Amino acid sequence: MSDERSRLADRAAALRLAFDRSFAEERRRDTPSNESLLAFDLGAEPYALRLSEIAGIFVDRKITRLPGGATALLGFAGFRGAIVPAYDLHVLLGRAPTERDADHYANLYAHCDVAVVGAGPIGLLTALALKFYRLPFNLLEEDQGFSSDTKAGTTLTRTLEAFRRYGVAEAVLAKAVRLDEIGEIERATNARRTSVLTALLSDETRFPFVINIPQHHLEPILADALGKTHADSIFLRHKFVSCEQTDG
Repeated sequence: MSDERSRLADRAAALRLAFDRSFAEERRRDTPSNESLLAFDLGAEPYALRLSEIAGIFVDRKITRLPGGATALLGFAGFRGAIVPAYDLHVLLGRAPTERDADHYANLYAHCDVAVVGAGPIGLLTALALKFYRLPFNLLEEDQGFSSDTKAGTTLTRTLEAFRRYGVAEAVLAKAVRLDEIGEIERATNARRTSVLTALLSDETRFPFVINIPQHHLEPILADALGKTHADSIFLRHKFVSCEQTDG
């Protein structure tokens, strides 16, 4: 019994000594682990896959189509003695291919979380917000180009804050006329009403002013910022016809 107690006492002493020494030792730094990735671009978006999750890369496998299959499903192919489904990454990730493929597509399909109908200033700004929050979207515009009208010229402070968040404020301000006082004219008498000095907002916003910029100048700026990374999500000459709600 005394030998057992002696061993326990020695073990406790060793643990106590190790515990005390740990406070004097330099803090151990975790060595970051390295991971091999396969990087590729899909449209203008960069993606990567872990090499540990890839069984192989094949470019010469024949894909057998299935009638009436899911849009993203290209068909089935044989790989190393197994039959596996082949999917279109463009569709799965909400990025429509930029060109039609006569072998695979009767139509050009694009799946997304949000469809923005109309590429006016509001539609373009909404698309920029979806891009900012990394939500897949398609922007549909019936016309073949952006507006050539000068309407919707005045832009207020809160919209300028949104422009800043989505990275277009500097470009917009460079093309706009700044206004530090706003007011109204009584149409019946042509008398001037009391105006407001926007400098009073300097404690509330980075932009204590309003701007005037014609719509046909504003839209190309927003579209250019959107097209740098999401050109394949902008569909001109595409008219929204109808939609239906489904469960799930």
